[in-house]
Amino acid sequence: MPGQFPQKFRSALCIEIRSWLQEGLISGETGEALLTRYPVQASEQRMIAVMLVLGAILVGLGALLFIGANWHLIPAVWKLPIILAAVIGAHAAGWRCAYEPGTRPRLGAAFMLLGSLLYGAGIWLVAQIFNLEANFGAGMMMWALGTMAVATVTRSGPLSILSAVLSTVWCLNDGLSGSSSPFGGSPEPSLMGMGRFAGAMLFNLLVSYNARSKWAVAVLFAGGALFVACASGTGCLGLVLYGAMLLSGFLWHRYNWQLFEGSYLYVGAISTLLGLLLLTGDRYGAFAHNLSLPNLVALLAAALAGFAVMSTGHKKWPPEVLGGMVLSLLSCVAVFAGNDAGRLLMVNSVLLGSIISLVMLGLKKFQSPGMVNVAVVFFVLDMVWRYFDVFFSMMDRSIFFIAGGAMLLVTGAVTEQGRRKLLERLGQ
Repeated sequence: MPGQFPQKFRSALCIEIRSWLQEGLISGETGEALLTRYPVQASEQRMIAVMLVLGAILVGLGALLFIGANWHLIPAVWKLPIILAAVIGAHAAGWRCAYEPGTRPRLGAAFMLLGSLLYGAGIWLVAQIFNLEANFGAGMMMWALGTMAVATVTRSGPLSILSAVLSTVWCLNDGLSGSSSPFGGSPEPSLMGMGRFAGAMLFNLLVSYNARSKWAVAVLFAGGALFVACASGTGCLGLVLYGAMLLSGFLWHRYNWQLFEGSYLYVGAISTLLGLLLLTGDRYGAFAHNLSLPNLVALLAAALAGFAVMSTGHKKWPPEVLGGMVLSLLSCVAVFAGNDAGRLLMVNSVLLGSIISLVMLGLKKFQSPGMVNVAVVFFVLDMVWRYFDVFFSMMDRSIFFIAGGAMLLVTGAVTEQGRRKLLERLGQ
């Protein structure tokens, strides 16, 4: 399926096909057929799509502000018809532009996005008309489900992204209880809440896959990382396990469906390394006593199961699969280590080992500059963190900042030179 290949691959393939044509390796008809089969989206077209989406958002916000300011002046009998006409009209215009006759698909996607924004506003306006209790969580759930349904039918990338954002907000509100205001109160994590989160993630993932939108997948995973870190009761350790689970998904997509491999790789690697980096600041062990063990076990099981699936069909477990399992288990052992010194030593060791492993895998096995870049960035961040951690209270402030600035300059120069050499070896 040509649509499964990422834009970078198709751009490189287009250059190769044109060189084959110049060298006479393939006929002109074959070259044109290949170029048509693997089209490259021009940057101007992407800019137009972004402009249309931003235009729809601005129109939606302006309409909401206007209606909100004049809502009390509109007769009650006209309020519901106005809401229905706005929502249906925007979706109808979007459908006509995108599908019937379908001459302006990007404009159609913008109109449908506008219709979903108006639909979300209409939920609370209808509740006001009929004097219903305005429950934020229920409203966000209805908005997310409606947007998800339209995105499934239309296979719209912008609607898939909006659906992912709305589902994240609903899960966060559900996980952080206490009042009817958004994200009010203190977290009360439960296994049932984790189940709702997993269900929302699964449905939105199917919607994003159906739309072939790697950005929707990335936004969905980033929202999931936010939920795990803030509302699951597993904190930084949960973030590490969540990232490991996504990295197992990256391994599958690397060999089966490359369109989405970048979304799994970047969000998974950043989540894992960020969680480990934050765990290196836990000096007093208080973090380990405030974890939701059921949710933590669920995340660990999901990560291990993901890597176990990748091992099927192999006589021996691939090193990246075994490394992912060891990373997940060692992270849990490190957090629950008996004393602060042992805990910090293990966490720092796991972080450094993960960075080195990503560099080696990106360089030798996967030929992935992105994997190398993420590892290098977190190596620099870890160096800076260690410097602040050790010397901030020991040195005069002026000397501290001068030395820190000099260290950053030297580290940045050395890292950039090393990164360039690594990417040259990858042929980038």
